[in-house]
Amino acid sequence: MNLKTFSLTIAACLLTGSVAVIPADAAEQTIMPGSGDGTIGLFSDTEGHWARAAIQSLAMMGIVNGSDGKVRPNDPISRAEFVKTLLSATDTPIDSQASMPFVDVPKGHWAYQIIATAAAKGIVNGIDGTHFAPDALVTREQLAKLLTVNSKSLSRETTALPSFSDVNGGWSYAYIADAYQAGLIKGLEGNRFAPTNHATRAESFIMIERMLNKETKTVNLPSDEILLGRVDSAVQTLQQSAGVPAGFSSQFVGPWQSIMQQAESGKISLPSAGLPAKGYSFLTSHVKQRAEHYAVVKVISSMKQMTGDISYEYLEVHLIKRDGQWKIGYFAPVGQ
Repeated sequence: MNLKTFSLTIAACLLTGSVAVIPADAAEQTIMPGSGDGTIGLFSDTEGHWARAAIQSLAMMGIVNGSDGKVRPNDPISRAEFVKTLLSATDTPIDSQASMPFVDVPKGHWAYQIIATAAAKGIVNGIDGTHFAPDALVTREQLAKLLTVNSKSLSRETTALPSFSDVNGGWSYAYIADAYQAGLIKGLEGNRFAPTNHATRAESFIMIERMLNKETKTVNLPSDEILLGRVDSAVQTLQQSAGVPAGFSSQFVGPWQSIMQQAESGKISLPSAGLPAKGYSFLTSHVKQRAEHYAVVKVISSMKQMTGDISYEYLEVHLIKRDGQWKIGYFAPVGQ
C-alpha cells in the first residue's frame, strides 16, 4: 500500500468528520493523521517516544486515549485513569447499577461508575475499607498488582525470580515477581524497579500492551473459526464493494469504526488506502497470534495485472475482544 497516500486520505476524512476515540476524561478525542505503520495516526506528542508503537496500537483498539490531540506519555496516571484503561483492555463492561463502596468518589466524578464496576467485580481494592483515592497517582508496584491479579491467562516466560536491587520483600514483592515472570516488567537502568515511583502513562500503556500479548493460556483462547470468520468476510467486503453495507461498522472498534459509520451514512467515501485494496481477490488467511483479548490474523490476496503478472497483498488484521465479540481494530501492510 502507498502509505503516503494513506495518510493524506485519512487527513481528508478527518476534515469531513472527526474520528472519535473513547476519552479518559469524558471529552471527545481525535487522533491526528500521519502514521506510516498501517494505523491512522499518532498523537502529536508521541513522535520519537520509546512507547510510540504500543500507544498507537492501543489507540486504534479504543483502549488508549488523550485530549487535544495529545496522550501525554510522560505524565503520571491516576488510579481512576488506569482502572478505566484496564477495564477497556480486558473487555469488562461498565455496570450502570453497581453501587459505590468508597466515600471519596462522588457521583459527579467522571469515573464514578467505572470505579463502582471495578470494585463490584473485585478488580480493585481501596486504599482502606472506605477510600479509593481516585485522583491519586498509581505507583509501579500498584501496576504490577493490578495487572497480574486481574489477568487469569498470563503465561510465564521464565521461572526465575527478579533480582532488582530495590525490591527486597514487602507487600508487593509477589506481584512484582509475577509480573516479571510473565514478561510485563523489565526494570530500569541500574537493575532497579523503583516500586514506589509514580508510573507514567507510557509505562502503564506498555504494560497493558504486554499483558494483552501474553494472555495465552489455552483455557480462554479464541478458535480459528471465530477469528477467521470475523476477518475473511470483512476483507472480502472491502475488496469487492464500492461502499459498505448497513451495520458493517459494528465489526470494528476505534477510529475505523467511526470512519465506517460515516461511510454507511454517506457522509464520506471510504479511504483508498489503509484498508484491503480494491480489486484484489482474497486467497487465504491464518491466525498469526492469539490471546484472550487480542489476536492477529494474516491475510493474503492477489490481483492479476494486465501484463499477466500476479500481484499479492499481505495484511495483518489486528483484533480486540469487545462486548464479548471479536472486533477489527486496524489493518497493517506487511511483507511476505
